[in-house]
Amino acid sequence: MPLGSMKVFPYTVKESHLEQGDTVLLLSDGLPELTNGSSEMYGYDRTETEFHSIGEKEPEEIVDHLKNSASQWINGKAPDDDVTFVVIKVK
Repeated sequence: MPLGSMKVFPYTVKESHLEQGDTVLLLSDGLPELTNGSSEMYGYDRTETEFHSIGEKEPEEIVDHLKNSASQWINGKAPDDDVTFVVIKVK
């Protein structure tokens, strides 16, 4: 079940096969919905781009990178919503 999900929502179950070296990012909507001083959202496209740029790194480095990118986006302000990441690296 996704992070921050509703218990009774009819989610579709999908299965994927992960290979050695694959990285999975689970996140709350807090990062993509961050708004900067111009009321622009960080967005899912930017989230995906940032993840792809750092996805080969270790989980801690990925989280640090995303946190830093988010902080720059909102100019160091506190986020309005929770920003939660879970990074899974297949070894």
